[in-house]
Amino acid sequence: MNPFDLPREDLLPELQDAISPHKAFGFCLSHPLVQAVPYLSPMNAYYNRGLQQKQQVVDEALRSKNWGTVLAMYERPYRFSAFSQIAEFMTDGEYFDNLSWVWTDSENIWQVPNLRELLTARDRGAFPQLTDCQEFVDGLPDQITVYRGHQKHNSVGFSWTLSYHRARWFADRYQSKPGVVSIVTVNKTQILGCLEGRGEHEIILDPATVSPVKMTALRRTPSLKKVLDDCKEHFQAGLLHKNSGHGLRHWDKVERNAIHLAMQTRGADVVVCRLFAMIHDCCRENEMSDPEHGPRAAAWAETKLPEWDLCLTKEQIKNLLTAIRIHNGSKPVNNPTVGCCLDADRLDLLRVGIHTDRKQLSTKAGKASIWNI
Repeated sequence: MNPFDLPREDLLPELQDAISPHKAFGFCLSHPLVQAVPYLSPMNAYYNRGLQQKQQVVDEALRSKNWGTVLAMYERPYRFSAFSQIAEFMTDGEYFDNLSWVWTDSENIWQVPNLRELLTARDRGAFPQLTDCQEFVDGLPDQITVYRGHQKHNSVGFSWTLSYHRARWFADRYQSKPGVVSIVTVNKTQILGCLEGRGEHEIILDPATVSPVKMTALRRTPSLKKVLDDCKEHFQAGLLHKNSGHGLRHWDKVERNAIHLAMQTRGADVVVCRLFAMIHDCCRENEMSDPEHGPRAAAWAETKLPEWDLCLTKEQIKNLLTAIRIHNGSKPVNNPTVGCCLDADRLDLLRVGIHTDRKQLSTKAGKASIWNI
């Protein structure tokens, strides 16, 4: 149906009341069941038909208690309000299932005034969390570390993530300058929800119960900065974009992981571990299968070491090149430095949707750090 082929007519009164000025498009139509940006008067008949048809579906769904259909008819910004209006008629299972769907589909969580009330309104005995992954939640350790990517205006909120990579993406997505990533470690009992429906590994927390810390940039010596700059230049000259799952965000997290693990592992060399984080994926040629990227990066790094003038011993060089060469798919190792390198990388597998397997980790510190680093 071409909306412009319909006869000209006036808007229904309830739609007329939903028209308001828009700074970019002149006027917009924002009704709970019909939205139009911009509002175009020649399409009045189309808007009227849409409202009438949706209202019929809503009325029938209400009679049959098909709550999911009721909510699906509402435009996205109005679904939380619609949910609040019908929530009292739902069973506990229906309540949490539908709240999970509305939450996952929403783009304006921060504008919902009664989130805390909705999350805590029901007896949570049978449904401990708002979740689409209860088995996963049950398997989390007692303490977990979560991240929140944000700008200055929305630093406080309910939505967090287990993935540093995802938080960094949210922090940077709307601006040319990097945003902020905050971090906090919480007890599992503080979790109000866990949702994986959009691959965001979202953790829902009551902001009144947490005290996050803003993550600061890593401090590097001039020599380490030179290594990172060369790795970035080499990486960007290839086929991978700046948002690559194997790029700068990943390197940053691996370096943070590596520092943490090396400080807790006797015999581990933190300098080698930090160098590994910067170099290990810089020679990747694609986002998927590239089994030779490790040996390729080790060979490239070996040619660059004299130029970097890092004053490494033969043992340090051996461990660095070994870790880079074998990091993709290697079995656990006994060498503490190489083990910390491999573990630091594997503890960031969540960025590509893979949960870290304890059996694939080499160090005690690594195994203790799953979901807590």
